[in-house]
Amino acid sequence: MSEFAVFIIIRDGERKFYADRWADTHVYREIVWGPEDLENWLEEGPLEEECYDDSSSGVIVDHDRRVLSWTPRFEGPLELPRVAAAFRKLLVTAWPGFEVREIAQGMASLEAAAEGVDVMPGPSAEPGLIACDGDEEIWGDRCDTVRMAAGIDEEQNETELDDYRFDEDDADGGSVHWDEGDRGCWVTVIDQDGVVQHRHVAEISQDVIRGAERVLDEYLSLPARELPPEIHLKEGIWFDTRKRVLGYWGNPFGQQALQHFQAGWRGWTVNWHADGGYESQCAASGPSGIPLSAPESIGQLAPVLLSTKRFDFQTIAGAIGGQLKTTAIKATGCLYVVLCLPILLFGLVSGDMRSVGTTILVMAGIIVVMFKIIETRVRRKFKEGPAAVLDRDEDRTNRKSPTTGPQDDRQRRNRLDELLMDAGLPRLADAEPHFVKGDTLHELVS
Repeated sequence: MSEFAVFIIIRDGERKFYADRWADTHVYREIVWGPEDLENWLEEGPLEEECYDDSSSGVIVDHDRRVLSWTPRFEGPLELPRVAAAFRKLLVTAWPGFEVREIAQGMASLEAAAEGVDVMPGPSAEPGLIACDGDEEIWGDRCDTVRMAAGIDEEQNETELDDYRFDEDDADGGSVHWDEGDRGCWVTVIDQDGVVQHRHVAEISQDVIRGAERVLDEYLSLPARELPPEIHLKEGIWFDTRKRVLGYWGNPFGQQALQHFQAGWRGWTVNWHADGGYESQCAASGPSGIPLSAPESIGQLAPVLLSTKRFDFQTIAGAIGGQLKTTAIKATGCLYVVLCLPILLFGLVSGDMRSVGTTILVMAGIIVVMFKIIETRVRRKFKEGPAAVLDRDEDRTNRKSPTTGPQDDRQRRNRLDELLMDAGLPRLADAEPHFVKGDTLHELVS
């Protein structure tokens, strides 16, 4: 369940390798504090051999060329394009004098960059990233078809709604209801008569990039939806069939699909909207929508950056255990009430409420004792499990701080506030009303 992140420091032609078993999910949190904090944190741990094969993401700090390269995962808060753009401003501010490069092609390109090969992506995709011929995959593990992106089982021809789908509130005339944290793709089709129709899917699928115009009919066969707030969107695409214009937006790597969109949609004007994609789609379709404000963007990002928790087995187990304990307490309480009801009924009929009260109190004591015994045994199982033992063994050999940057909460907050101000972004006081509220597990996986 742990995934390594590799960190490579290049200075005077010499490469030093470091690795962290738990940094992959939040590698952006480790690099946002600048080069000095990152290297001080890495030097708390041991040097490693070349470890590309064991890693899922990586960072290269090239002091010779003054370049910071990293492999971002556009997940959690960075899944929102406006949040990803805000984070990039923070990163550029935290690394003065460095060129910041995001590597789209994964660990192979990271290894090439560490060898001094220029893997800076141009305005079009490299051949290895996206393929347009035959049934070759494009954009990696994206859905093959519109129907799959809409949650439709191709074999059974049945609709299976995933978390990103919309629910309709019949009492409000078909208004859209989003669950917190749901994110997907907004599709707009403008027909020859200028009628605007909206649809919602998980993502832009591969057949759309390949350019088969039948995808428009497939989109229109889906249930009609309304214009969604930007906070629920990781990307969007619109088709104006009158003007034969296609526009799309999303995470920063989307531009690399431009030439493949152009090849697939010949006779159409294809535009990639790097900035303000949501507003551009709103302008094309009419309504103004609900864009994500700058304070809201920081509110999505800041809780992770402020956290000093290590994403390891013990933290995960503690978060899961806390949720399980809460659920178990509620279930035990319900069971206790159910068991007490017939006893109370007996007391009312017999008139012997004194004995009934004593019985209920004794039952409560027995249940509490049994609950504590079971809780203790479960905790012991977790602590003696192989993953927990692995964590303790690593802690004995690797005494690194849980994360980079200040470890004191107040100092960390002040430092981030200064960084936000220097980057021209809203300060924490303005963003705090929009902080993502959640428990430890939510914080870790967001």
